[in-house]
Amino acid sequence: MRYICDRSLYWFIKIVGGSVEQGEIITEKLHKPLCDFWQSGNRRAIFMPRGWLKSTCFTKWGAIWRYLQDNESRILIASENENIASRFLTFIEGQVFSNKMLRWLYPELQVINKEWLGAKLPTTGKQPRWSESQCDLPRKGVYSEATITAIGVGGAAQSGHYTDIHIDDLVGKKAMESVTVLEGIFRWQDNTKELLINPNFRDISGSRIKIAGTHWGNGDYGHYVQQEYPEFKWMITPCQRWSELKDADTVYWHQHPDVSEGESNWPESSRYTTEHYNEMKANPQTAMIYWCQHMNCPQMSSELNKFDKSWLKFFRWEERHDGMYIVCLDEPEDSKERAFKLTQLPQYGVLDMGGFKETKLIKKGSVNIQMIGGQPRGSIKKFVTWFWAGKLKEPSNFVDRLVEAHEARRPVFWEIEPYGQHEFIRKYLVEETKNRGKNIRILPIKLKQGDISDNAKHNRITNMIPMVANGELYLHESYKHLIGEIVNYPNSLTIDGLDTLGWMRQLHWSVRAKGSADELNRQQEQRRLQALSGSRTGY
Repeated sequence: MRYICDRSLYWFIKIVGGSVEQGEIITEKLHKPLCDFWQSGNRRAIFMPRGWLKSTCFTKWGAIWRYLQDNESRILIASENENIASRFLTFIEGQVFSNKMLRWLYPELQVINKEWLGAKLPTTGKQPRWSESQCDLPRKGVYSEATITAIGVGGAAQSGHYTDIHIDDLVGKKAMESVTVLEGIFRWQDNTKELLINPNFRDISGSRIKIAGTHWGNGDYGHYVQQEYPEFKWMITPCQRWSELKDADTVYWHQHPDVSEGESNWPESSRYTTEHYNEMKANPQTAMIYWCQHMNCPQMSSELNKFDKSWLKFFRWEERHDGMYIVCLDEPEDSKERAFKLTQLPQYGVLDMGGFKETKLIKKGSVNIQMIGGQPRGSIKKFVTWFWAGKLKEPSNFVDRLVEAHEARRPVFWEIEPYGQHEFIRKYLVEETKNRGKNIRILPIKLKQGDISDNAKHNRITNMIPMVANGELYLHESYKHLIGEIVNYPNSLTIDGLDTLGWMRQLHWSVRAKGSADELNRQQEQRRLQALSGSRTGY
């Protein structure tokens, strides 16, 4: 029996937790593949519907199982707040102290009793740590860290070093309602490698990071890790079987193999039934909860998003004997609008400045954006021919990117919002590019009355819905940041790329097919020159 438990987290939970904390109700076809996935690598993430025992299986029993495989493990359990994390640790302490089946199978735990907790350990000369935040279990080594440590996000374990980090639902309602709180969680995730004894995830003996959670909304912690940390492999279970969910490079959808379309993926559960989920989905008051916290695919819900992912069109670059072409992937081979020569597009650039840490001119939750776009003559198609988004410490790094973009696409000119810090940065960019011998024109956007209202940014973005819905916008699949903002709006963590796209539509794109490129260039040049020669009052 111990042989089986040592090799299978699932059977360990089933046997040892059979009469404790609902271990008996986990099922082989639903939970076993998840448990096998969890124990198979050192960067794993599992998202499941709320109430489906993810914390029970992976955070509570998973930490115990991990210790039993290696008594020298130092495990950090991190959750949304310390109160939640300490409840996990209290459960773990209770099991190792009093679970008869567990202690019988693993007699090394039988030393743990009241006398042991009150005695001094031979390794340290001190009593075992046994509290809501730290727990010492029998081991041979002497370490600064307890066997298991529980913290809330950003807690006091920043100086510790661990063999395992178990992350459980870092994002809750508070984080999803505050960009500042959510960004703090992201920064904590960025620091996790500093907490590992061996951060090399490619090393089979490297330290492990395991994530168990549930989606709370678009742009949440799960989406951030998927986007920024491709070394993580994901297994996600939706509450109801949906065959449209397709696996990606690092994300696998796990669904019950024996249920029909639309049925609950946990058919053995008497609480989480198909009828329960159908009612939740049909109720406008709970539809968001259904898609986020139970289906774990919030991007699919029309209740949440202004843009539908299926509206997006994509192009690829193709080098031909007479130059570079843009090829529309959705158009048939014989279509006149399948391919456009890049030089047929009068291109314009738009900048959005989040600022730089060096100058302290930075907006929280913002990024710097460089975008170039064009619309071919005689077509309603709009192309983003260059997109870059990022956070930089120094303005000179932004100039490097700007020069690269300008020389690659040769836009007629660039534009930037004229108010606040943007005018200061615009003048810096103009001067710096001149110092580098580059003739790059960067002009202030000519604002209209509605462009400075409180809802101006939202209006620019929502005004693009008809354009995107009609299939007029074409992007390259490499623009991951922009695509993410579009399909997740209004719940995107940042919307700077979307806002820049809104300016591009407002300034340079037409709902009708335009005339010749030369005529368009002439008109745009005349408009800009007139704007430059006019009054700048209010800029």
